[in-house]
Amino acid sequence: MAVASYFTFFFMVAYKYRQCKIVIERIVRRHIQESIRNRFDSVTIPRNITINDLCLSYVINLSLTNGSGFYLSDSREMLTEGRRLVLKHKESGEYLDDFSSKNKVSIKTILGLPKTDAVEINPVHYPQYEFYYEAPSRNKHLKAGTVFLYQVFPGNYTNWQRTFIRAARENQMETVDKMITFFRSSPDFINAKEPKTGHTALHHAARHGHFDVVRVLLENGASTDSKNNFQCTPIYSAIDGLQRQVAHLLIEWGCDMHCKNAKKLTPLEAVKNDEFRQFLADLYEHYSNIVPQIMRGDKSLMEKVLHDHSTGKREFCCLRSRCINGSTLLHTACYYGYQEIVKDLLQMRVDVNLQDYKGASPLHRAKDHQTMLILLENGANIGAEDAEGNTCLHVKCYGEIEKPSELDCIELLLAREANPVKRNNRGLLPIHCCAMQGRVDAMRLLLDYDKNDSILKALNNESDRNPPSLLHLAIANDFLDCAEWMMNKGFHFKDKEQDILMRRILTEQVKVTDRAECVRFLLDQGADPNPLYPGGNSSLHYAASLSGPTDILELLLMHGADVDILNSEGSSPLMFACQANNQFAASVLIGEGANVRQKNVHGLTAFDHIVDFEEWIGSGYFSDEITARLKAYSLKHSRDLIRAISKRVKPMALPRADPALTLESRSRSSSAANWSKSPIASYQLCHGCYYNELSVLCANKQQNADR
Repeated sequence: MAVASYFTFFFMVAYKYRQCKIVIERIVRRHIQESIRNRFDSVTIPRNITINDLCLSYVINLSLTNGSGFYLSDSREMLTEGRRLVLKHKESGEYLDDFSSKNKVSIKTILGLPKTDAVEINPVHYPQYEFYYEAPSRNKHLKAGTVFLYQVFPGNYTNWQRTFIRAARENQMETVDKMITFFRSSPDFINAKEPKTGHTALHHAARHGHFDVVRVLLENGASTDSKNNFQCTPIYSAIDGLQRQVAHLLIEWGCDMHCKNAKKLTPLEAVKNDEFRQFLADLYEHYSNIVPQIMRGDKSLMEKVLHDHSTGKREFCCLRSRCINGSTLLHTACYYGYQEIVKDLLQMRVDVNLQDYKGASPLHRAKDHQTMLILLENGANIGAEDAEGNTCLHVKCYGEIEKPSELDCIELLLAREANPVKRNNRGLLPIHCCAMQGRVDAMRLLLDYDKNDSILKALNNESDRNPPSLLHLAIANDFLDCAEWMMNKGFHFKDKEQDILMRRILTEQVKVTDRAECVRFLLDQGADPNPLYPGGNSSLHYAASLSGPTDILELLLMHGADVDILNSEGSSPLMFACQANNQFAASVLIGEGANVRQKNVHGLTAFDHIVDFEEWIGSGYFSDEITARLKAYSLKHSRDLIRAISKRVKPMALPRADPALTLESRSRSSSAANWSKSPIASYQLCHGCYYNELSVLCANKQQNADR
């Protein structure tokens, strides 16, 4: 009994130690990441001391700022040429400088100061900032209570990238692995290049044949097709180093074998050894043949290649490779539900939690209950997250578009205590994923398994609009029936979501099958019929400009929408209807009492926006009074057209008479024939005919109006 108690206590202590270690690592990592983001740290000086003595006492390294430090001051100081200044935004805590990295906006530009050699700064004029001035010397005395600022991390990743590339070149696997983990939030870090050569860490690891380093780099996002300054990808580096295994791995991962370097040579053309060239050519042909067929789910081929691998007839370089369009063999087998192949791969010691190109595990990709059960029994992590933070429960709740819900898979995960209140990177719960696909049956299942109402509590604790409510997601994805079911179950919109959805539906940002029913639902749930959107437009403005039926327009009017509401330019919904040539919408608005005399800021009424008056007059939608008004507007537009054209047609300036021709002109006969041939007569005749045509046009318009 004592021995059992001892071992129980030992294991409990060991478990607590591991848990504490994990927590401490998270806290330290979070603190370091925050320090990297801020770049600066500060210390309050306890006594009068020089900067040099302070650095010795507190072990402060000022090498990142060339031996200089900064002190907080709220008094006027001169900013001379070459003197540096750091600003700290009081609300956000962000540090602003113009020296820790390239291409930064200068501090003088931020403060709106002239770019002169020296300028006096008064912090009182900038209450949003704290001012840290560069100390002129390390011998400067600082008083007790002064805040001293110094740089702890560089403003860019250059030094870290250099260390990372060197570690890959020297096969320092532990360093490479830790740096990848630490800089996971910066996806470009792993593909950083040396300035002189353009080599990435993968180029160096491939050149020196560090197989494990190459594999880890590839699994964490290193590009197989990244080119150096000589236009060479990592496969060229492996070829130069005669690294067969690494070259095999790169080809297995799908590297481009048709690219060309600066010498216009493909990787195969760059091989100098004939036997090595043939080896690579055979590998490339083999994978080119099998990969497309396996992608299409060729089960017999998958069984054959695995049999060849296990017998040594033709081996894969690594069964962890994402050789099937970014997925591994295990992911592909789970996707198609080939359970025997899944078991074979697991027996070959393939990691059950292996990730594909999107960070998903085989459990994420499995589509049937039995395959998922096999994976779980072999140690699959039920809480594993992909690159977007989705757990397997998120994926199964979302399902496949226009396919039935995978209820048996969801129930299996819930029975194995999958977390129903785990949020992904967008803050969505699994139940949000159900709402996005209108899966009422899956939502029922989640709520039935949630005995502690943890899902409802998590939803009720959401304060802001991110993530959207379940109702918002259902409507936005055109699942009105699901939204109605949730409303009956007591779910509700967040503040102003009805108005946001209304606008997106009316502006066709959200495509729904039945716009009128969705608008009716939103209005019934409290949507404002008279909201003011950017530009001053209301929902009635947008509804009036919609083509097709006017059911939405009529719904808004029934719920109290103001028929004469004006936007920032003084335009009414009737003006929008006329601009959109929506005659029936205009007749509905006029029937509800819309003011046809209302003018916008440009002095135009609604009918001034009509292009084809004949079409509107002949539509039959309007009363006799409105039809007569339309005819009057038609005549007015014709008159305005005539006036506009008349102003453009100006009399030609006659040339001055030549004195030498005066006698000759006088001696000529002034007969009618001679007069008709003169330039003046020709112009007057043409101009008179033009006016006659305009007069006839105007008379026709008047006759139509009289009729």
